[in-house]
Amino acid sequence: LFMTDLCMAEGAEMKCDEYVEAALKILPDDYEALQTKANMRISQNRPDEAFEALEKSLQLWSNLSFGIH
Repeated sequence: LFMTDLCMAEGAEMKCDEYVEAALKILPDDYEALQTKANMRISQNRPDEAFEALEKSLQLWSNLSFGIH
């Protein structure tokens, strides 16, 4: 919502924040939710929080095994 055409809708930013935090509460190591949080924080001009979320996401990505040798 917040980062789409509906960004000007009443409560869009708050709802997006709520949903991302709910996702991370259920799956704190979900790299996609962390990337979404980082993107949202950049849009909110909160670069320190964006960097923190992105750094954690990248760490999780680097630990993935794709079966490639």
